Amino acid sequence: MERGFNFKLLVPPRVNPIPGQVSTVKPQEIVEDGGCFMQTLQQGYNKCLDKESNIPFPSMNMVVPTKPTRSGILFYIILTNCKPSQLYSKLFEEVQKVKYWKVKVDSEAVQKDRKLQENKRTIETQRKAIQELQFGNESLSIKLEDQISENDDLQNKNNATRNLCNILKDTFERSAEKIHLFESEREETHHLFMENSETIQNKTLKKQIAIETAKSSELENEVPRVFHPLQINKLKEESENVQRSNEEECKNLLDDLETKATSEAELQKKVQKLHLTATDAVKSKEDTEIKCQNKIADMVALMEKHKNQYDKMVDEKDAELDEKKRKDMEATANRTSLELALSQQNIENDRLKEQLKKEMNERVSGHSYRIRTPPSTGKSVPWGMSTLELDPKSDSSEHNDLLVNNSVTFQIQSPAIQKSPGSTLKLAAMKRMRDAGWTSVTGAEKKKKKTVEKIFA
Repeated sequence: MERGFNFKLLVPPRVNPIPGQVSTVKPQEIVEDGGCFMQTLQQGYNKCLDKESNIPFPSMNMVVPTKPTRSGILFYIILTNCKPSQLYSKLFEEVQKVKYWKVKVDSEAVQKDRKLQENKRTIETQRKAIQELQFGNESLSIKLEDQISENDDLQNKNNATRNLCNILKDTFERSAEKIHLFESEREETHHLFMENSETIQNKTLKKQIAIETAKSSELENEVPRVFHPLQINKLKEESENVQRSNEEECKNLLDDLETKATSEAELQKKVQKLHLTATDAVKSKEDTEIKCQNKIADMVALMEKHKNQYDKMVDEKDAELDEKKRKDMEATANRTSLELALSQQNIENDRLKEQLKKEMNERVSGHSYRIRTPPSTGKSVPWGMSTLELDPKSDSSEHNDLLVNNSVTFQIQSPAIQKSPGSTLKLAAMKRMRDAGWTSVTGAEKKKKKTVEKIFA
């Protein structure tokens, strides 16, 4: 929908005008400061006005465009007089709009780039955290392997001690059996020995006594007849020797019994010590087995806990990483769309600039004016108020502009005809302003492109 673009151009009245001169006034719009580009345009415009201030012209005619050159793109106000100011205002508005749009697009691109950098930094931090968790998991796995190896060593030691205990137990059982056999045999032998020794001693003594008595009786009977008394003494000595040998044998047997009893007591003490060591070894084995089982259970529970925590953390980090990747892809898609929109807008701006330049050249070259100024009568003739009403609701140059023109009446006294070079000066001033505007715009575009290339490099 096209709206009217109403604006006012206030022209002050002349006071004591000099004959043959017409003063011009700058446009009274309130314009914000536009930087270097605004200063260059203002300087060129001031120079143009200073040069044209001494040029006489009789009247000002304003032409209102009835039909736009191209609907939806640009609408121009073509004035026969004060044309540079209107073109300057329109050009300045367009440049300000383009600058505002470019600043907005650049700020959006910078924000997107900043968000992209933040996402990259968060992805890097998440990756580092995942690596640290992996390193921690590896260290825990190494510790678990060490603990498992220690448990294996302890289990091997327990198996070795169990085997030793079994061997000792077998040896103890065999030694106990042997000791029982030895005890039973000793008791039997002792009992038999005691019985036999008593009976044998009694029998032998009786036999010996009987033999000796028989011999002595025989010898006594035969001594006087057969033997000499020396033989009798010899026989007595032999009997005494036999008796002594029997006594020594009895003593030796008693000594052997005593030594066997002492060895038996020592063996019993050793067996008791071995029983005690076996019970201690069995207790220590049971304690070590219980400790190992408890330690293994604790390690398994700890590893399950760490594994569950690590799985949860890995799942969370994977979800965060997927979310960051999705956001990164969205940011890259937005950046590409913004780049495409920026390139399209740049192309559109270039095309519009070329079209504006072409149309300005055509319109400037298509109109030429001859300005005649009447001589002054000595009295000041007030000028009429020429108003150009702008629509305050209009925010773009894409709508039709309506120009309200009030004619200016002069009192013509003498047709003093003078030719003025105002059109050439206007063309030169417009050309200078246009060149300055395009150079500043192209310089700003180059700077923006360089910054964009630096950002997205």
